[in-house]
Amino acid sequence: MPNLDEAPKELEVLEELDRLEAPAESEGQDELEVPDVLDGDNEHEELDRLDVGAEHEELDRPDGDDEYEEPNGDSELLELENILVQRSATYALLSRLYQKEVSRDLLNELHGKLYPAESTDKDLHTGYLYLATYLSNLWSGSLSESKVDYARCFLGHGVDGFSAAYPFESVYTSEKRLTMQGARDEVLAIYRANGIEKLAKWKDGEDHISLELEFMRILCDRAKDALSCGDINAAHELHLRQHDFLNNHLIAWVPMLLADMKKFAQTKLYLGLAYLTEGFLRTDAEFLNDLLFAVNES
Repeated sequence: MPNLDEAPKELEVLEELDRLEAPAESEGQDELEVPDVLDGDNEHEELDRLDVGAEHEELDRPDGDDEYEEPNGDSELLELENILVQRSATYALLSRLYQKEVSRDLLNELHGKLYPAESTDKDLHTGYLYLATYLSNLWSGSLSESKVDYARCFLGHGVDGFSAAYPFESVYTSEKRLTMQGARDEVLAIYRANGIEKLAKWKDGEDHISLELEFMRILCDRAKDALSCGDINAAHELHLRQHDFLNNHLIAWVPMLLADMKKFAQTKLYLGLAYLTEGFLRTDAEFLNDLLFAVNES
């Protein structure tokens, strides 16, 4: 698992906020107001992302009388909380990188981070190597170069579904590679079942990879908060939700997206992102499998 202890500062302003906008009349869901972030070009950058309404913090409990056995000792709980913090930060970073082009501030911040020299997962190792190589060779045209490569990877220039790595689950799970298909309806229902609504300013489908990664970030944060409050059953339920969403959605289509990214990307920034995403999703699925298996065996 990537050892990223915290999300980029550009994302930290988007932690769960207390101030809510008026509920949308048509949906009855709450939408959180997201502050503007000033980037290095002195233009306001608004990061549209999923977030959570305050009244949705109470979680449903698993059916049945059997309770999730608490890990042995405070040290195990603290270790698990730290892992959840790292997972949340990684999901947040990946979500931001897929959402839109990098800003000057984010590029500079990524340049200042330390990346592991080695990883036991070959894709993580390759991803870190490409990212570190790209970031250690920044030049005056790097920002423009990265924006062009983002457009090449995710926006394309054709009229069919094969001209880019279009970042929507529907494209990779529908017969005609169209957006706004059944996968979008499925994830939208899952978000709403968990008390989450996209911001009105987000105009793309809810099955965009950025929002699916952001949903995982929210579940990680909720699980961490549940552990901090000593609610082990709620944390277990949230781990189950993460496991199901990761396996039924992200892992079911993102590898195909990443294969296309590797074809279209011409910078090590987005090549590295493809390999990093592939390795992280695989190792995170293994982590959740091991965690839930340990609970079932206890």
